[in-house]
Amino acid sequence: EDTVPLDDALKQLWTYRWLVFMSANAVPIFAQRMAALGLDSRALAGVKIATIGPATAAAVFDYFRINADYTPEEAVAEAVIEGWPDRNLAGAKILLPRALEARDILPESFTSMGASVTVIPVYETVPDLTRADALREEIANGEIDAVTFASSSTVRNFMSALTNGVEMSAKELLSNVTLASIGPITSDTIREFGLEPQISSAEHTMPGLVSALESFYREQ
Repeated sequence: EDTVPLDDALKQLWTYRWLVFMSANAVPIFAQRMAALGLDSRALAGVKIATIGPATAAAVFDYFRINADYTPEEAVAEAVIEGWPDRNLAGAKILLPRALEARDILPESFTSMGASVTVIPVYETVPDLTRADALREEIANGEIDAVTFASSSTVRNFMSALTNGVEMSAKELLSNVTLASIGPITSDTIREFGLEPQISSAEHTMPGLVSALESFYREQ
């Protein structure tokens, strides 16, 4: 793991106007590198923090004991830009630690608003191929009623693992399984595989997804 880009940014935290966390996964990694450099939450003084989703805001509070300055009502990148409170970003620096495979809508939008954006991939989601055979068998035997997807990367990784080493498509393998999506972007990714999610959560959070799943089965 190359920690140099993140470490370099952490040593210059005071130069950033905003720190943006797109998911809770990035928060502990960010905190661990801060600790490794002998930094604590005092290094974030003067830096505004934005988070996508209540779980990410909660993670920021858990690790830094700091409340996020901005969390949009909808947990999607588009909502971040739509409600962004700091419209005058000319000359501002924004630090964006995120997943390697994240969409570019935030850095592109911030750049168009005049900001200088530092994007640092701090983690990568990868498919787990160890249970592919067992997973296909469970699906074929009707042991799995539904599959939930909380992000586009989980869709791609799940489909990659599911179809690994076989000639059947994801559409064929999941024809009798209910697919539940956390939101519109994730639903669009599911459709890339020729599938249609039966459930798309109106609230783009894990509790919202669970609630949507419960409602779906109550109505069956």
